Amino acid sequence: ACMSETSQRMADEKKTPFESFIGQIVIRSQLAERMNIALHSGDPLPPLLLCGPPEMGKVTLAHAIAYRVGVGAHHVSTDIKNKLDLVGVLSNVASNDFVIVEEPGYLKDETLSSLIQVISDQRMDIQIGTGLGRRLVAMDVKPCTVVVTTAKPWQFPASFRRWFVTMDFDSYSREDIARILSRLAADDGLRIDVEAATLMAEHCHGIIATDTVRDE
Repeated sequence: ACMSETSQRMADEKKTPFESFIGQIVIRSQLAERMNIALHSGDPLPPLLLCGPPEMGKVTLAHAIAYRVGVGAHHVSTDIKNKLDLVGVLSNVASNDFVIVEEPGYLKDETLSSLIQVISDQRMDIQIGTGLGRRLVAMDVKPCTVVVTTAKPWQFPASFRRWFVTMDFDSYSREDIARILSRLAADDGLRIDVEAATLMAEHCHGIIATDTVRDE
């Protein structure tokens, strides 16, 4: 017998955010294996590059992974203009935490280079002062997982991408989108009929976003 909508929701509520994440089965399977290794070894997950169109759940999945392995998640804000602005984020990072960077195309090359230094050397060189009195100070950074989410991976050179495990999001099936729409409605205290959710899902073109459901 099919599980009722209420029973399905109750079952989902007992799962972790990662276990209840809808869709992206291939990616979740690959991540589950890596998470088990990390949990047993105590090491951080490798750097991740999550690629896909906007509103595919890349950041949501990043948070779900962090929750599953029991670590914190820190965002690199779009307000960050240079590498010095990273200090405030990285100084609060605990061992194995996630540092999530959304669409890093806005970051300057020196800031991207600093992220690579954090990944490769677990430190970041900071220039103090100017002119003849300037000097470099190395700030140690605790081992962490840098997660980059982007819709435009081709914007980054191979020298940047090579540090990451790249995972490409697939389009969502109509059934998955219908489930996501029902869950989003339930989160807002609303209820969508299964047939209505399925009908709306047909107009989403495999992507979940506020502007993808429209009259056609």
